[in-house]
Amino acid sequence: MFFPRRWPTIACCWHLWEGGFLYRGKSISIVKVDVYLRLKDVYDSSTFKQDPSNPTPLGDYAKGTALTMYVTPAPGTAAPAPATLQSMPLFFNGLPHALVDLTNNPGGLGSWLLEARDADIEKIEATLQSTVTTAGTNHYRLRSELIDDIILVCTYVAS
Repeated sequence: MFFPRRWPTIACCWHLWEGGFLYRGKSISIVKVDVYLRLKDVYDSSTFKQDPSNPTPLGDYAKGTALTMYVTPAPGTAAPAPATLQSMPLFFNGLPHALVDLTNNPGGLGSWLLEARDADIEKIEATLQSTVTTAGTNHYRLRSELIDDIILVCTYVAS
């Protein structure tokens, strides 16, 4: 899988491929995708004010509305599945996480799409987003300088 270090846009495509000899001749189906959003540890009490005990992007994220992203399997295999990244203090110290269960409609190998949409970004804490105006229309973007990484863990079945 290929994951760029910078996320300047709201959509990212990644490619799942068959590798090695272990599964040669077998069909591989992706049945679950875990999505993790790792925010940078920027301590700034003048910017991040939602949680006075944790003045960081994660502190603001945890106190605000959770971001919904969309996972679209390889073309022709399934429709986009929503993934609402919840921050729970007892789960990896609040790391925003969502589980997309594709068991009933598994995805195949190929190019997948991970997308955060304008309407969903607009709902999260203002300190975590930026606004770009094009032809009089506002578009909302995640502040890429606050994102350390986006991690996807795929669970698959070989048959």
